[in-house]
Amino acid sequence: LKTKFSILEYGSGASTIWFSQKVKSIISIEHDYNWFKSIKKIINSSNVKLKLVKPDKTFNLNFKSEKLKNKSFKNYVKFPLKKNKKFDLIFIDGRCRNQCIYFSYRYLVKKKGIIVLDNSSRERYSNSKKWLMKKAKRVEMIYDYVPTLPYKEETTFFFF
Repeated sequence: LKTKFSILEYGSGASTIWFSQKVKSIISIEHDYNWFKSIKKIINSSNVKLKLVKPDKTFNLNFKSEKLKNKSFKNYVKFPLKKNKKFDLIFIDGRCRNQCIYFSYRYLVKKKGIIVLDNSSRERYSNSKKWLMKKAKRVEMIYDYVPTLPYKEETTFFFF
């Protein structure tokens, strides 16, 4: 991480707080209103813009979530286009991750940027993860214990 980095984050939480102390700016997109309110109370950093983008009521198979059935996350995935900028780092840890991966690579990450996929060992992300691996100049995976949980998870870093 560099202090001049601008970050886009799909899914806010502890990472938002951690990033806020290390980079220039963060746009963090959250879909859950109650979680959004909780995080908003904790974050008091001027470099964080926390955005609530609720799922659409009209289901769209291309923008689905495994956990929230019959909801579309099209507006959630595409929200960053409104900012008309590219990001140094995109952290994908929210809903509709497969579409976030494709969309981030095609439209949002800078030429020498980084995309980070949290929980990347989950089977439902395997095809988009393999697709992005072919696009990246370098890929690094970390498999270790989650700081607040009693099990290991994988996080994959894609460098462009």
